[in-house]
Amino acid sequence: MQWEDLFARPVLIVSGKGGTGKSVVAAALAATAAGSGRRTLLVEVEGRAEITRTLGLPDPGFAEIATPQGFSILSISPRAAALEYLHLFFGMDRVGRPLLRAGALDQVIGAAPGFRDLLSCGKLYEIQEVRRTDPRDRDRPLYDLLVVDAPPTGQIASFLAAPGAFADLARVGRIKRQAVAVERFLRANAGVLLVAVPEEMAVAETVEAIPAIEATGVPVSAVTANRCQQPVFGRGVGAAGRVLGPGDVAKAAKEAGVSLSDQQSAAVTVNARASFVPSGATSSGSPSG
Repeated sequence: MQWEDLFARPVLIVSGKGGTGKSVVAAALAATAAGSGRRTLLVEVEGRAEITRTLGLPDPGFAEIATPQGFSILSISPRAAALEYLHLFFGMDRVGRPLLRAGALDQVIGAAPGFRDLLSCGKLYEIQEVRRTDPRDRDRPLYDLLVVDAPPTGQIASFLAAPGAFADLARVGRIKRQAVAVERFLRANAGVLLVAVPEEMAVAETVEAIPAIEATGVPVSAVTANRCQQPVFGRGVGAAGRVLGPGDVAKAAKEAGVSLSDQQSAAVTVNARASFVPSGATSSGSPSG
């Protein structure tokens, strides 16, 4: 698969076991898509402020903010999504805010299993589908691609299944119709990119997640291996690499226009030798820091 193929569907959901770097991968994909001319929104759905840590930007909150990298960012909170839902579909501005102050809305969101996920998926649906057709969403920004920094692999299947689960629970009425619409939207427009690192637990969790995700009707577009360190000295040049000292590295770096201290040169030498793959061995892509 080419990187461009990941952007074939207008919603790219990025998931991975905690610590695999899924938020960094999501940000990199958003930057790549924006660089290719796509109007791109990077969406965080868990409220963990990873956008702030990854990009060094202020928390956008529930607002779409443009970044110097060429894409916009948004952090979806369940409370804000619920209030927007009440406003857009029920016109309940006056009711929603007293509910929020009383804490009743928080109790509903926390008590109903999967309701938080339904609200997040509903916001994706609003951004990419509703605002193209509903006059109440007129003049709001439109995007070619949503890159979603989604829940980890252990939770991603239930996240994607939430609209369908609520569609089954709500026999009739507006909530039923909207849950069905969100479910259909995800199946038709979303793809999942799973991020793993070359470690046993991360790989096992990724493999286990694939059938669970595909059971929701949303395809797994690709799996990417993150933090794989390529060998500096490949087969056939290991002997030459082993005799290099810090002074040789510093000299070569200077000729290339890079200034390294003795300490930095020594560290480069040690790390380069550690990546050496002996003849006949197979590189597994050991994780880097």
